[in-house]
Amino acid sequence: MKVVYLLDWFLYYATELANAMAAEHEVLLVPRDHAHEVSSPEAPMSLDDYLAASLSPAVKTDRLHHRRGDPRSLLEVLRLSRRISRMDADVLHVQETSDWRIVLLALLHRRRQLVVTVHDVEKHPGERRGVQGVLFRLLLRLADKVVVHGDVLKEQFRRVFPGRSDRVEIASIPHGVLSTYRAWDDPAVEEEPATVLFFGRVCPYKGLEDLFAVQPAVTAAVPKARFVIAGKGPIEDYSGAPHDPAAFELHNRFIPNQEVPRLFRRAAVVVLPYVEASQSGVIPVAYAFGKPVVATRIGGLPEAVEDGASGLLIEPGRRDQLAAAIIRVLSDDRLRAHLAQGALRFAETRLSWREIAVQTTRLYRSGTRPPPPAA
Repeated sequence: MKVVYLLDWFLYYATELANAMAAEHEVLLVPRDHAHEVSSPEAPMSLDDYLAASLSPAVKTDRLHHRRGDPRSLLEVLRLSRRISRMDADVLHVQETSDWRIVLLALLHRRRQLVVTVHDVEKHPGERRGVQGVLFRLLLRLADKVVVHGDVLKEQFRRVFPGRSDRVEIASIPHGVLSTYRAWDDPAVEEEPATVLFFGRVCPYKGLEDLFAVQPAVTAAVPKARFVIAGKGPIEDYSGAPHDPAAFELHNRFIPNQEVPRLFRRAAVVVLPYVEASQSGVIPVAYAFGKPVVATRIGGLPEAVEDGASGLLIEPGRRDQLAAAIIRVLSDDRLRAHLAQGALRFAETRLSWREIAVQTTRLYRSGTRPPPPAA
């Protein structure tokens, strides 16, 4: 089977999927030519450097070279369209996007199967699709099949997009373990048994205020507890923002790939006290390093965390449960080791890209293309 992956974001996910699929299929990866997901002014990394470290030699690549508003983009769409035709691709697989060039490529190749991965069925609080939502909905109108990362999100898709639910095949395929970071790993970094890691963008829906609020209780029970907050965002805007350097270690910035393995290897537990979520790429990173998680029962998170086996699940907003779960993991070496083994087992089985490639191939081969919608 010949597959083209088109994306402007979700580079880590698309790289892992392309690598896994290339073991059995001919794969072309076409990202937008930017390094925003892998680079920052403080820690520059080019897209070429990232792909050289992360992409299998079996995966062919091309680029969307120009900015969306650049007049040359139309010529580039025509160039890529010709390449897709010469390849005689069976499937165009798009990561959730509102890039008009990708939508136009989907229109130009309507006879080929179009699969769209929707990472966030609904935008998080404070985020809007705006005008770009029109292009996203057009992409969904063209889609033959949709991938979401959990059965909860499958039902959510049916509710949010009722006009498409009866015209597309919706598949629940897990978000695979993000092992890309191992390219920069240092196995010599040792775990710190009392370190709690919060990793990722600092956003209102991620429940940081709850984490700040439970720190005194956790520290009272585990005096050596240390909270590492690693991610860019307005931490100072949150009530209870940390000021105690003995309890908190703040990395309030973009975290470059080279630093990510060290943060996870140091952690005893990774916390996701989210009050709203669809799915999370943080859990697959934690599992890649064999780290248990404490997460809330929200969105698709319970489908990624096996309660008592790879982590502990709590109710969102329940600070008493959050404190108790963190204390329990930090205080019980046997439990922590059990959960760590479960995290690795989850990474190597259900969230392995080999398994996800099998499920994705099955989706590509299932059914037939439905008729286009009536004019």
